Amino acid sequence: MKKHGARFGTARDPHAITRALVGVQMLDGSQTTDLALAYRVALECLRTGHGVESHVHTLACASNIALVLAERGYGADSIDAIKLAQDGIMRCFERHQRIGQYGLDGEAIDAITYLCNLHDVQIRQARQKHIREAIAEVHKRMDAGDVLR
Repeated sequence: MKKHGARFGTARDPHAITRALVGVQMLDGSQTTDLALAYRVALECLRTGHGVESHVHTLACASNIALVLAERGYGADSIDAIKLAQDGIMRCFERHQRIGQYGLDGEAIDAITYLCNLHDVQIRQARQKHIREAIAEVHKRMDAGDVLR
């Protein structure tokens, strides 16, 4: 016997497919461009001696995210290179403490340039969900005191 009444109707969610696909997509071109511009401008300012603290933090953030993405398979063979870039970023902080100016040495410029190129590839290949998860992992590590700040 068929049941009748409003409470027995089939509930359909017209947005179910959209919710299911959230995070499965890649970043679009404008998103990857915006992200890449931030860390490339930071690198250029530090390279030319016009860097400020926020530029160093931008590169530190990019390096932390790149490291987590690499650990999760997006450029796993580049983990040592990412750590070299992080060492260069730390030397930049130390330079500021010594002489009051942010700047990069030649080794840091090379390592951070490689990092930027790698991160460009990572953010083009990784899905939104994986990038969000990497950022969450960076925050978790920050809370534990285990990342560049």
